[in-house]
Amino acid sequence: MNLNNVLWLDIAADLYKKSTRKFWIRATTKYHPWGYENDDDCSVLSASDRRDAMLDYGLIKENDTEEINIYKVPISLAQTWPYKAELPIPIYVFFKPFFNYENNNTISEEEFVEAVIQEIENKKSDKNESWHKKFWNNLNSNKDNIKALYDTFKDASKYFFIGTLLKDDVIKKETKNNKINNEVSTSLEVLFNRLGSGGTPITQAELIYSAIIAYWGEIKDENERLAEKYMSPTDLVLLAFRFVLTETEKNNKKLVGNPTIQRIRNLKNDENVRKRIIDFYANKKFESILYKVKIMLEGDDSESTRTPTILRLDVYKNHPNLMLLLMNIADKSNKVENEFIRAFVFYILWFGNDENKIIDIVFSKLSNEKLDNIKINIKKALFECLYNDLIIPIPIINNIFDEKPKIKKVYELLKYNKNVLLFAQREFLNKNFPNYKPVSSSDWENHNRPWDYDHIIPQNWVKGKRGHFREKSAEYLDTIANLAAIPFEINRSKSDSDDWKYYEKYKMQLYFCDEIKEINSNITYDERMTERFVNSCQIRMNLIYSNCNDAIFKHVSLYSEISQDNLPERALKRKEFFESLQELTELKEFKLYYYDGETRLEEEIDKTNLVDWSREWIILGYVDDGLMVSITSKDGEVYELGLSKQPDRPEKDNTTYENNKNVIDELKVKYDFSQESWWWYCKKDIKYKVQDEILEFIKYYNSNKKQ
Repeated sequence: MNLNNVLWLDIAADLYKKSTRKFWIRATTKYHPWGYENDDDCSVLSASDRRDAMLDYGLIKENDTEEINIYKVPISLAQTWPYKAELPIPIYVFFKPFFNYENNNTISEEEFVEAVIQEIENKKSDKNESWHKKFWNNLNSNKDNIKALYDTFKDASKYFFIGTLLKDDVIKKETKNNKINNEVSTSLEVLFNRLGSGGTPITQAELIYSAIIAYWGEIKDENERLAEKYMSPTDLVLLAFRFVLTETEKNNKKLVGNPTIQRIRNLKNDENVRKRIIDFYANKKFESILYKVKIMLEGDDSESTRTPTILRLDVYKNHPNLMLLLMNIADKSNKVENEFIRAFVFYILWFGNDENKIIDIVFSKLSNEKLDNIKINIKKALFECLYNDLIIPIPIINNIFDEKPKIKKVYELLKYNKNVLLFAQREFLNKNFPNYKPVSSSDWENHNRPWDYDHIIPQNWVKGKRGHFREKSAEYLDTIANLAAIPFEINRSKSDSDDWKYYEKYKMQLYFCDEIKEINSNITYDERMTERFVNSCQIRMNLIYSNCNDAIFKHVSLYSEISQDNLPERALKRKEFFESLQELTELKEFKLYYYDGETRLEEEIDKTNLVDWSREWIILGYVDDGLMVSITSKDGEVYELGLSKQPDRPEKDNTTYENNKNVIDELKVKYDFSQESWWWYCKKDIKYKVQDEILEFIKYYNSNKKQ
């Protein structure tokens, strides 16, 4: 049996004299087989203590140069003990004698001591001879310590838990006005919630899970078996229910949300839903869909360059709506390429403005039974998302530090995104931490993670320092261009030194630049060092981006995709109208622009590029004496006509306004123009006879602008 945790009792008498604790309970875990520090915070051991512990266990030798890596070669907890303990004994050893039915739970103090000693002797040959040799060569000298625990454990077999079986007719009578999280609940559920609130708060999801298992007990074992691979049992069963309910309600254009406790109670009487849920588990359909989603997220790369497990499990744990969408895609088809789905997922997560709205649009497109090509439908949905300003297009980038606004925007979105770094480091992570699979909540705790995010150029070399070049160095210090995910032990031993041995060993996988070796703690005072640091960060960031682009971004590029039929209907209508206006003699000098919400600037449209036509706002304009004569539209129904700022100015120019005040005031009177916002000097909305109104205005403006 593989142990994930072992509880120990430290029976050293001296411990109790130095502490307010009555007992020293210690733990060893799969991520900390050496245990924790002797403090109330259970601090993790230092890198040197971990190495000393491994030496003590006999699992490494003094002259071993390889770093300790329990995530590559797992250690059995049967081989270890809490390293900082003085006299540790597994706590079950003390309970065991009292559950020996032969003795009828009436053993004496002497029998208790002998039973514990015998159990310790038995463990001598049970893979843990080093533990016995270190602590128990002279067991008799510790008999008094063991004997002192007799009264503590003797009544253990008499402890019991009280449970209540709540029948359905009782639930119906009890469900009145009690509420938990605004949901009608039984009195016992309210009591259960209040009792739990004194310790770990009980979440609404946990209450729902309890209700589901009460009514669908048949799925419990299979749900918990699958949960060991994917996510917590609570999250998993909620996904199963949402999937089945979404499938049942075929006319629903949105994914079904989490069912309430009241709905769970009602659904138990719906034989159709009940059978579907039980079959979903029993027929292995759920398992099959989960496996397909796993393969989609991993991509079709080799084992070493697949998506790191932590990023895949992050989708399961922290993005349930996205996970449910992927389950629906997996259920619909096996034909869509895994690289495309993986790219689509990270495109949403890294470049989306509203993840859930994007998912709703994609699901709605996929729900159209007339369209059976999943990839095309997803791309149509993404064009719709562009039109609604829910996601940004990823430009073709050769240098992520290019000053073009659309490229600068990509850098701003990615520079602090550690998941981008983890993806780029996937070969390193997959090879060095293959057994780190954070499924349970505790697995995600930082102290259980096998790596630290190391500042390649240490923070202390820049933060809190003076020098003319501190600001320039600080600009890159905390970005992923200066971070690397390296083993906890290596990071702690490196500390703030200029020790680059580990980076040189994994130079390609960690994107290490040799220029770093010429930098030291005087960086903020040295222009040449600062230039080297900036240059190395830019080289490294471009390598990280290039790696992600080859594996992800190029698979979801919208710049050369499909036909204009994939544009949203309103965007297509708007495009056709603007193109017809450009054919008019009166507008031959007008240019097309789209408005970029991030930079608040207008970019000139590439008419062959559907992405540009998908933007939320399109402008047809002509620059004249500091003003721009503008025609804009968002929906292809209402058009705005007037005078605005120039495309390259983020705000209106007061001087321009004063110079053209007479024209603006006259337009306000003649055409009922109003003075508007930071972008417009004056404008009006047009819905009918749009072309006629535009031509009349331009004729009037051209005839009066020189007066």
